[in-house]
Amino acid sequence: GDWTAAIKVNDLIDVKRDGAWLAAKVVSITESQFRCEFLQQIAGRTAREFIRKSSERLAPAGTHVQAVPQVASQDVQTAAHAQNFVRQELLNGFGVTLNVNDKCDCLDNNKWRAATVIGANVDQLRVHFEGWDSRWDEYISRTSRRLQPRDSQTGGAFTGDPKRAQQVPAGFFDPVVAVDNTPKFWKRVLSHGLNDPQIKKLDSLFEKACKMQDAQRRIVLGQNQNVDDLVKDLSDFKAETAEALKSLPHEAKAYMMVCNNIVSDIKSTLSDTLKQKQRQNLLSKDEEYFRKLQKSFYFVNIPSDGNCLFGATARGLQIGGKLAECKHDGEVRNCVTEARKVAVDKSTELAFDKRVAAVMHLQTDPKYAPSITAEIRHAIESASTGGGNPTSKRLLAELKAAFPGKDLHAVAESKQAIAIYGQVLMTDKVFGTELEAQALSEVLKTPLHIYYRVTEDCLKGEEIKATKVIGNQFAGDNEPISLAFYMGKSHYDLLVKKHTAPDPVELKQKEELMGKWKSLGFKKYKIVLTKAKGGEEEKIISLSQVQFYSHGEFKMPKSCSNPRGNNPVEHCLSNLLDANDNTYFLDLNFKKNGKSEIIFEFDGRTVISEYKLRFPKSNMERSPISWVIFGESKEGVQKLAQEENAELGDGGFDGSIDFFPAPEKKGEGSDSKESKTKENVEAKSGAVKENNTPAAEEKFSPGDKKVKDATDETRDTEKGNNKEVPAGALQQDNAEDDAENNDEAQPKTGELDEPN
Repeated sequence: GDWTAAIKVNDLIDVKRDGAWLAAKVVSITESQFRCEFLQQIAGRTAREFIRKSSERLAPAGTHVQAVPQVASQDVQTAAHAQNFVRQELLNGFGVTLNVNDKCDCLDNNKWRAATVIGANVDQLRVHFEGWDSRWDEYISRTSRRLQPRDSQTGGAFTGDPKRAQQVPAGFFDPVVAVDNTPKFWKRVLSHGLNDPQIKKLDSLFEKACKMQDAQRRIVLGQNQNVDDLVKDLSDFKAETAEALKSLPHEAKAYMMVCNNIVSDIKSTLSDTLKQKQRQNLLSKDEEYFRKLQKSFYFVNIPSDGNCLFGATARGLQIGGKLAECKHDGEVRNCVTEARKVAVDKSTELAFDKRVAAVMHLQTDPKYAPSITAEIRHAIESASTGGGNPTSKRLLAELKAAFPGKDLHAVAESKQAIAIYGQVLMTDKVFGTELEAQALSEVLKTPLHIYYRVTEDCLKGEEIKATKVIGNQFAGDNEPISLAFYMGKSHYDLLVKKHTAPDPVELKQKEELMGKWKSLGFKKYKIVLTKAKGGEEEKIISLSQVQFYSHGEFKMPKSCSNPRGNNPVEHCLSNLLDANDNTYFLDLNFKKNGKSEIIFEFDGRTVISEYKLRFPKSNMERSPISWVIFGESKEGVQKLAQEENAELGDGGFDGSIDFFPAPEKKGEGSDSKESKTKENVEAKSGAVKENNTPAAEEKFSPGDKKVKDATDETRDTEKGNNKEVPAGALQQDNAEDDAENNDEAQPKTGELDEPN
């Protein structure tokens, strides 16, 4: 028979611990476990442990341990201390018995998890949740009821992070494996005392719980899984378990607890995942909306401290008079700079002044009483269910303190409740609502235009219109103050509309910069490959050769790079410039990055008016058919050319860059220094050209040594010509190029765009 059934409290048994059999006393008994206290001290202290009744570590007393250690006279005080410790545990909680390396079950956000004590002092324990990252470690009071004996709450289930790929430790069962693969050990323990039909019913529930957890994991990983189906399954499972419990005995509690723990984890993780995805989706759509809004407005960032509505309005009012006098966009930007430089303490002071004015107006104008009552009731409903913003939660706490035990909805219309609303909103760093925005508009006699994304229709059209207009009756009195509202994070920023007239100073600088770029070119050219011939599923992109020409004259880059690319050694970047069509470049990260960028750097500023791309004929599906070419310098980046779904010729593509103007004919301006320099270059490079063939018509051929020699000679000729360039604009620009070589700063993209 089962010898454990006869064991009572204070009986002796043999227990196997760390490979050795020791004598122990049973100090308490649960439905499925003995709590054993070892008679022999371990590591200088009395050790206790919960062990399942069916464990092979248990044996009748005297089976393995022949001599039971007696408590010697000198150890009487130690034994008395141990008994006192047991009494302390009953009074103060299980945590008082725990030390470093002890195991326990710990309650974590309404879920029981297996934990290990990794640190201890007189009052607290530091616990590590097994199967979770160490950043979740937590300090817990020794007297906390969150600490319970090991397996008493988890039932021996592995409670580690389901998102981490990890091996289930020995001694645990994995609640997500299929029932047929469930270890017999835990199944035998949980089904003890149940008959076959009852076990079959529990197995069916367990299998459904596992399938639902698999579906939840697929949702977390972003795989194709219908969320609505999982929500329905969870609802059906709850009803099914409730019905099953009516016909199952008390012994089925442990088995049902495992199923319920799985479902609890599913609900919690699913809720967190859906909230996170909803927030990410909201923020991404907000980002798209405000990116389009930047075309018409400058953004003035306001601190996210709860005063954003009042701070943004105050700053807009501060620069409103100056904005009305601005004649062009340069003056508008000066006003924006002034608004951005407001110190934090000054911003808080300005915001508080407007807050007081708005709240006082709400309290004194009786027409706002119904709206305040509606806000109070909305705050009560949202905060009572765990939602709502910090203002709602604070208002709910104040109302509970003022009306203890009363129905808050019933007192929402009282003068005292309205006064409490005003007190809360008068507090610094408390978030203001649309009601306060309406009061602000009336106090300032200024319209407020609020921009936020409501539907996809907000993104349609060239110019975005204000989503909400408050105080339109004051349109003739003052210019409106525009505000951006971020729904994903409940925050306001100030918007300043750009002037239709461009800044003449900036316009002139742009013209000068464009003229400089068109005449002297760029030091770096970037080709961004965006699409392969094989389509969107193509993971790799390849090129055989890239050749550059300046109005017919071949130009050799000094280096090239592939940022974030992955290039095998045999298919590296140098293959693009080796004049050999049989070698080629590969980027294995093309699909991963969504593009492949290749940056070519020249010795100095160089005008590139034509280019040629050659592709490996062995696999044309990897060849690019869409790309964009940019010129880069320390002044900024300029888009030069773009091809979409280009028709590839016999293994290649010849393109032109129309950004650079064609050179003057020989008869025009021949007495200028630039013309003379050009004639010298042409004269010295003439030796490179054979049979009067222009350099632009040269083609790289596999193994064509003459072309490669000509290329090297051309580079030598160019270096020699650089020495003979007369002092002037070109020589001055070379000095600027030297400065660029010493400048480690990256090019500023979008330098030509107006600053936000």
